[in-house]
Amino acid sequence: MASRSPRHHYCRCGTHLAKDNTERQCARCQRASRDKLIAPPEVPVEFWQTEQFRQAFAAQHIGWVSRAYRTHPHHYAVYGPGGISQTLLGQWLGLRQPQVSRIETGPPIRDLDTLVYWARVLRIPPRLLWFRLPESKGHLTIKEPTESDLVLFSPNDALELPTLQWAADLNEARQSSISLWEYTLDDGRIGSAADATTLSVLTLRWLVASKDGASCQGIGSRPVSLGDVMRLRQVRRQLKALDDANGGGAAFPMAVAYLRQEVAPLLQGKYDEFIGRALLAATAELKLDVGWMAYDAGNCALAWRYMTQALQLAHAVDKQLFGARVLAAMSHQALHLHQVRLAVHLIRAARVRTEQFAPPKARAMLAAMEACAQAADRRAQPCSMALLEAESAFAQVGSDDDPDWLDFDQGGLSGHAARALRDLRQLREAERHAVASIALCQDGHSRTRAQRNAILTTTQLQLGDVEAAAATGLLVVADAWRLHSNLVDGELASLVCAIESSGSASTRDFLEQARELLATRQQITPR
Repeated sequence: MASRSPRHHYCRCGTHLAKDNTERQCARCQRASRDKLIAPPEVPVEFWQTEQFRQAFAAQHIGWVSRAYRTHPHHYAVYGPGGISQTLLGQWLGLRQPQVSRIETGPPIRDLDTLVYWARVLRIPPRLLWFRLPESKGHLTIKEPTESDLVLFSPNDALELPTLQWAADLNEARQSSISLWEYTLDDGRIGSAADATTLSVLTLRWLVASKDGASCQGIGSRPVSLGDVMRLRQVRRQLKALDDANGGGAAFPMAVAYLRQEVAPLLQGKYDEFIGRALLAATAELKLDVGWMAYDAGNCALAWRYMTQALQLAHAVDKQLFGARVLAAMSHQALHLHQVRLAVHLIRAARVRTEQFAPPKARAMLAAMEACAQAADRRAQPCSMALLEAESAFAQVGSDDDPDWLDFDQGGLSGHAARALRDLRQLREAERHAVASIALCQDGHSRTRAQRNAILTTTQLQLGDVEAAAATGLLVVADAWRLHSNLVDGELASLVCAIESSGSASTRDFLEQARELLATRQQITPR
């Protein structure tokens, strides 16, 4: 009997696959499938030499540049015949699809920080730009400035946010806090990315600045008691629970209303040094929570400012450990905006400053966050070391009461490990940690559960188990319906892009349900 000739397997690019390759793609195509959802692709020099780009650059309109970039034929092979969607571009930029649409169809943006950010994310050659990118000292100039260049773009008449900066003293910090509470989620959305130089300076201030000597006393007319501070802390816990269960979009308006109506009069009241320190510390904790809410709701520019103010108030009352917690939150947001090196620097600063006195749970939380940042930077050894340090520290956690803002448990450790290991392509270990983190998710933490299921879904996709990924994706959809979370909606939109490319019939239920939800959030249009 003649022997049967061996069956050959090939990737769609034509590369011959080894017999034990079960993913039906070569390593290069696997990386391309993963990376196309993480950041804009590398493009050849001739990519920018089209008539559409020529008109966009001549008009000095970043929105037109965006449209020419998205719809360029170069993208068809990887992203499909429509090119790159506004939804995916928005994910890279930290914006929602309607915001990208307004920028592409509205008047030209004149905000230089926004122009620089878009140019860097899209890797636009500097020679084509009508403005100059910052030099080493962070200065920015614009060619042939006109009077119109001074007009800041403001979609739907939204207000521009105040400058991101460290207040001169404690009194200014109190006043700037109260001023920030006048802004809503619709204000300042376009400036979502913070300049890395600015944040590095702020972090350095936190690390080395001496106390300004200003008194924490209040000299107003309304007496403030310790009971007022305790009530503030109780309300903060309730608002945090609302955020965990329903998302930042639902919790932010209520939190800001409380800040305006209740906390502002307290800050302007009469209190001694002891009450003042307790009041400012509690206000800092609530401001960090509200920063998380703004971040989750899609307004990263507002979130940066809340977190920066929380950092300065923590510094003013010598709450160094809480300051490290704020930097961890800022690192998390930097990762979301693909500012990976900034994320690493922020979390490293937090760990270095507190390593001598942080309790085990805090050390575990900060180390786990660094593991995520190092993994996103594709640095396997520092990531592995940070994970080991996190596990070692968590093993030392005792029964002592930790502050309630230090909300980190075994589920959080497993969730951070799953994310880091997934990004390093250690997929079986990532899957194990993701499953464990979901099982340990606390009741009422709908957003956390949705995000951990999203990590598991992407891990299953990379393992080639499309059917399991679609089933897990349905759990993300179920939680997303209960949430008002831009982060979860964005992750779901990315899952749609990734899962639909598989072409598997087993994904139909997930795709239909996910598109229905995203259509109601104006993220994508159902097909």
